[in-house]
Amino acid sequence: MIARDQRSYHSLEMALEIQLLLLILTLGAEEDFPEPNGDVTDSPSTELQLWEFWYGVLHAARRIPWADEGRQNKLVRALKARPDPAPPSPMTMPLNRNWILETGTAWSDLVMLGPSACETWNTGCGCGVGWTLPEQQVSANVNAFAARLTASGLAPFSLYRVRALRTAIEEEIVDPGEQNEAHRLTQLGLLLTVAAVWM
Repeated sequence: MIARDQRSYHSLEMALEIQLLLLILTLGAEEDFPEPNGDVTDSPSTELQLWEFWYGVLHAARRIPWADEGRQNKLVRALKARPDPAPPSPMTMPLNRNWILETGTAWSDLVMLGPSACETWNTGCGCGVGWTLPEQQVSANVNAFAARLTASGLAPFSLYRVRALRTAIEEEIVDPGEQNEAHRLTQLGLLLTVAAVWM
């Protein structure tokens, strides 16, 4: 109702001028800020892009049930089929010294998948999150995906298999309240499930 009433009294130019004045009053007058020193780029680094890519892949793996072998293997095959891209052109000196690009195998070596997977495991049950059934399923799902990557020869996550088996078989399960809030049987159930997906 108010906008319709204002249109009858002001022209488009007057409305734009009022809008500009309101914007200036809200944000303040334009100031001369010094230009940043050095090279500034709006694009994220190759490393950051790989972190984000692997987080996306791992997030997808977390949502695929560990027992759904077809869908988990489809994700593994998609990663296996991805060829290494051509080196950037022009290859500048900073790019040539970039530790990710120097080998030319950013995809076939799955660079940054390991650190991304570690961060994903650090957000599992008993590591700051609860022990609800969905959180337990997510933990089993991502471990099953890592096990399939290892079995296919794409990723060297064998140490995680050893850790999962050792944790389930050898380590003592703590009572609720000491380090987590889950009952011992809940913890044991998840540990055995995670160990099973690695076998």
